[in-house]
Amino acid sequence: MTAVRHRADDPPSLRPGGGTSPSTGDQLAFSRLPAEWRRALAESELDEDQARHVMLALADRFGIALVHWTRVDIQARLVTDPGGPERELTPREWERVTRTEAWGMLPVLAEDAVADSGQLLLAIRQAGLECYGCGRALPADRSLPLTWGLCDHCRAQTSVGEILRAGCVAQLDGDHERLGDHCRRCGVPMPANEKRAR
Repeated sequence: MTAVRHRADDPPSLRPGGGTSPSTGDQLAFSRLPAEWRRALAESELDEDQARHVMLALADRFGIALVHWTRVDIQARLVTDPGGPERELTPREWERVTRTEAWGMLPVLAEDAVADSGQLLLAIRQAGLECYGCGRALPADRSLPLTWGLCDHCRAQTSVGEILRAGCVAQLDGDHERLGDHCRRCGVPMPANEKRAR
């Protein structure tokens, strides 16, 4: 199984060019676990599916965005005889796949795709963490529908019409989506004559 983690989160010695192999990085992560967890993991016989469920459960509990690939992703791409059974990788074949350079690059490629997509910045805007006008931190106890993504100063300097024309801060395409009398994503009031468009 391959999971995505951002290289900026790695200690300097683990970053690309740092000369540390992924296996060393895994050992470092393992060594940071409490001793009782290390013992439990060393003594537990988890199969791949159980390990995947543990990872997904932990990611869900702590809000970690996790992407993973398993042998199922490789098996789905193998050519099979027409009408024949799906091919299953042997343990030795699966080990060969996981040791390839291409497999090891999956997390890096996924990180680049996410970084280039604008999704992380969109998450910041949708959470209402910063004013999209000036970058000031917004109050921690006020969500996007309450602030419209603007600090009090920037909000006082603009009108609802200007905000609607500028586009929804909670969408990459900027389209507002009406729910009653406001945008369901950013909370900006939408007069009856305003449509979804920016």
